[in-house]
Amino acid sequence: MTEFAYEDLLPIGSDDTAYRLLTTDGVEVLDGPGGRQFLSVAPDALRLLSETAMHDIAHYLRPAHLQQLRNILDDPEASNNDKFVALDLLKNPNIAAGGVLPMCQDTGTAIVMGKRGQHVLTQGVDEKALSHGIHDAYTRLNLRYSQMAPVTMWDEKNTGSNLPAQIELYADTAPGHESTYRFLFMAKGGGSANKSFLFQETKAVLNEAAMMRFLDEELRGLGTAACPPYHLAIVIGGTSAEFALKTAKYASAKYLDTLPTTRRVLPRLHRRPCRPPRPGLHQECRGARVRRARHGSHLEDRGRELPGLHRRRRQGQRLLRFGDQAAGHDHPQENRTAMSENSSATPGFDDLLEANEAFAANFALGGFDGIAQRGVALITCMDSRIDPLGMLGLSPGDAKIFRNPGGRVTAAALEALVLGVHLLNVNRILIVPHTKCAMTQMSEAELREVITEKAGVDASWIGFHVVPDQEAALKADVAAVKSHPLIPESVAVGGFLYNVDTGTLDRRV
Repeated sequence: MTEFAYEDLLPIGSDDTAYRLLTTDGVEVLDGPGGRQFLSVAPDALRLLSETAMHDIAHYLRPAHLQQLRNILDDPEASNNDKFVALDLLKNPNIAAGGVLPMCQDTGTAIVMGKRGQHVLTQGVDEKALSHGIHDAYTRLNLRYSQMAPVTMWDEKNTGSNLPAQIELYADTAPGHESTYRFLFMAKGGGSANKSFLFQETKAVLNEAAMMRFLDEELRGLGTAACPPYHLAIVIGGTSAEFALKTAKYASAKYLDTLPTTRRVLPRLHRRPCRPPRPGLHQECRGARVRRARHGSHLEDRGRELPGLHRRRRQGQRLLRFGDQAAGHDHPQENRTAMSENSSATPGFDDLLEANEAFAANFALGGFDGIAQRGVALITCMDSRIDPLGMLGLSPGDAKIFRNPGGRVTAAALEALVLGVHLLNVNRILIVPHTKCAMTQMSEAELREVITEKAGVDASWIGFHVVPDQEAALKADVAAVKSHPLIPESVAVGGFLYNVDTGTLDRRV
């Protein structure tokens, strides 16, 4: 039996931040029973702290961050465009440091995380005092109010003070922290929130080559967020989805930079520092593109040091959390190579091209405008026994047809339907699976085994989305179409089963 052992999930190291003193008013050390000392913090001190934090977040950048930008100008590998961007990014904080105009138009949601030691004494509600300071900053400075309050289920209005703030205060029971009250202040704008993602993947991604391919694909789609500085954070694993999201937020603020970099048998979070690429790894993940991130996007924090406070702004954060709920994202490179080699034995296309010449010689379908002349959209299976136009008495140009294994309403199918409804004259949607469908004959595991045997390579990483209950799946697919916010109720939606032996359609939903 395993013996009991405990370790903090986020074992943050010592804090080397250089702080500046705001005030000693309202902060004093008191002697208590048993020779213990207590830290007394007045509400006005908390109010001043949060007001100053919000001011500095909006107007200052940290020296290390500014030095990163300056280094770009001295970097012989930096392009003229790199230097142009870096210079503009230095001009912006220079203007903002005047204290009149903030660094970014979207001054963001105020987020406060605090850890309070067991010997810290305060009066009243700490969250109220911190919120009061945030109110002071946003109503006295030139900061935009970002918070909308619901008036009804469908209507909302600006609160006019950037409140409420997101304030989370925790008990800090770590030895040596008894008389400390530590804070992390952030101002998170919409550009940052829009760049936060949760991916739940299979273990197939949990190897170096597959992970690099996954990150390369996802980071390419990240694009540009709102205002810099940007700091990209990637979190893999975790005890839950929500904890992984929170950890990514902390990491993007550099709050976790002192985490240990070594592993232990007992689970805990650890950092993996960036390192040069090794042969065999996808070099582009550490090449020019990441160098550009270092030169303009992989930037550190915002604001100068305040007592008892870490203030970092989260911009452009990216989250990965891997679980076992979804199909693998990409197949290993060796699999792709093997498949390419096997494909050399496949027949050519000469017979098909010859047939196309005969088809084109008598082609009479030119001039169509591309809309569905009969207003029909059909989602059905890729099965070769199905003649999608013939079974409905339609001709080319009458319908929009989307086919996939099992005839399922996937995300791509929904995209096609929305386009069809609004751009291509679709007003009737048929979802048509069929009898004797291979996707209903085997479980996911059985199908993977068959493919693995036939392909000669492991197929356990891929998801085929088998259909164990065709009736239930059809009902769910019809419901997904009917409930889609971009498909109006005026569009007729029906679920049918096609009999491959008789050619008949039977409406089921």
